[in-house]
Amino acid sequence: MNIKLTELGRHEAWLRLSSILKAGDKHILLERKLTSELIKNWSEVYNYILAELFKNLPAELTTQAAEIITQRLADGLGQSFGSSEKVRAELNKYITQAYQSGKSEFAAKSDLNLPDKRAIEVLTKHNCYWLGEHYGKHIGPKIAELTQNAINDGLGRNELAEELRKALGGEVGGYKYWDVVSSAALVRSRSFGCISGMVEAGIVEYEILAMGDERMCPICGELNGQTFSVRGAQRVINHALSIDDPDKFKEAMPWHTQSPAGMSKEKLLAEGMSIPPFHGRCRCTLIMSETVEVLEVNDTEAKVNSLIEQDKQYQAEYDRIQQEKGAAIQRRDVKTYDKLFRREQQLIEDWRKIGDELRAAKIEAAEKSIMFASGISEKLDEADMKKIISILEAAPEDVRKVWNIYEDQMKIINKNSSDGFYSPIDGGIHFDIYEDTIFHGDRPVYSVIFHELGHLIDNKADGLMDWSLRSSYGLYDTLKAEVNDYIDARQKQLKAEAMRDGKSTKDIKKKDAYSSIAYEITHLPRSSSITVSDLFSGATFNKVEDGWIHKTEYWKANPDMICCEFFAQVFSDLIVNPDGTEMTKRYAPKSYAIVRQMISDMAK
Repeated sequence: MNIKLTELGRHEAWLRLSSILKAGDKHILLERKLTSELIKNWSEVYNYILAELFKNLPAELTTQAAEIITQRLADGLGQSFGSSEKVRAELNKYITQAYQSGKSEFAAKSDLNLPDKRAIEVLTKHNCYWLGEHYGKHIGPKIAELTQNAINDGLGRNELAEELRKALGGEVGGYKYWDVVSSAALVRSRSFGCISGMVEAGIVEYEILAMGDERMCPICGELNGQTFSVRGAQRVINHALSIDDPDKFKEAMPWHTQSPAGMSKEKLLAEGMSIPPFHGRCRCTLIMSETVEVLEVNDTEAKVNSLIEQDKQYQAEYDRIQQEKGAAIQRRDVKTYDKLFRREQQLIEDWRKIGDELRAAKIEAAEKSIMFASGISEKLDEADMKKIISILEAAPEDVRKVWNIYEDQMKIINKNSSDGFYSPIDGGIHFDIYEDTIFHGDRPVYSVIFHELGHLIDNKADGLMDWSLRSSYGLYDTLKAEVNDYIDARQKQLKAEAMRDGKSTKDIKKKDAYSSIAYEITHLPRSSSITVSDLFSGATFNKVEDGWIHKTEYWKANPDMICCEFFAQVFSDLIVNPDGTEMTKRYAPKSYAIVRQMISDMAK
């Protein structure tokens, strides 16, 4: 069922607005607490450095002493302060709370997954950098000026210390920079958390909400009510989180000084005006758009795409851990290696959960005919991809499910090959895309790619086609039995016809049955004959000479290949060749039923 926010009753609308305002109040309180903690930490460091510094300086100041003062304060109050464990831990704690608060406004569960934790880690890193810049951009010049003035005026060590305390003590205690830093860090963290929550909730569009009071600036006033795509915002955030350089991160998510009046939606996105903060002390937040329908059930496609992105991030994190483990081994750093090993085990456990969720989401998508083909999309043109997806959307549900489960593992090695085949060695398929898009009268378009990808799915399904056929499904024995029964029946038929015509039956051999069946198959409609040719040629090592595809050596090298070819053909026919499916059911109904059961089981 779909609901619109505008269709909510007044009571529900008021409750939602009240919830937003309460969340805003909590967020403001969080900002104030962080500001207070930063000021407290900076004051402690500043007073400690100042005391230690002046205790060891001569009573009378010199130019050299002034340089020492400036450098020591630069070191202590600059990057050393911003990168200290205490400050980093404090900042990380508040950023996590703001992020989780934003996520909980939309997601049913506000649990933090790996992408969430990665976002918090990056936000902490960049904000620690800007804390370190506090000295250089705001305090450094004033300290240098006061120190030089003290030398010019002939002041001594104690007098300079008092001047610095007077000049900076008040600023450190109430300096607006800390308010701006706290606000920027937490508003951005909350915004990122909101988008994460919206993705999980299946919300497709959001709206910027500005605080419409006398303090609202022209920038926020103009952006108030603007709507943006949740998926678009997620892409912007993912790009920002991939940036290591804090200055470039700032460029990706800039602050603004002019109103965006008259800007198009595209221009707003290009200028970074889709995710708060838009300037220092920005109070904008994000709400679900009132103008779009929102599914009560998760937007399945958005959910799959989100889980795919999470899966990629788990892979990246796993790769990082492997690199760090390798470096620890080279250093013979056992303690670090053990720590990384424990991290790796937890990561793998969480990654499995994401994999299970992704599999379930893809199956859910297939039930709604939402199909994915990310694995083969890299090598195919957009026109071919659209046609393939549209064909898959009409396939049987269990076939759609199996396709979606394995779609990301599909790989095209060569789309201009003179021969079509799947290679387990390179894990991909080879075929001629041009030939496969032309109907020659013998097979439907795209039947080769679906057939070869059927082989790939067979191989990816833990060797399902190799180890379980004879034992649990019995496909090989059933195929052989159905072919032999058909041949025996044909031989009996030929003998009966000979008796009817008054001829001897002694000369009617099995080879005559082979020839009769080969003639029958070659005179079927071409799109059907290709479907059943492998069935008879594989089971008889080409004694039924239908003139198609595989040589005798192919079948003799591994008799079980008849099972692989039969599965791939049934799979392809179910997608693209209904006539072939009917022909298979006519010649090998029991074997066909087994493959349908296998596909059904794989879909579960």
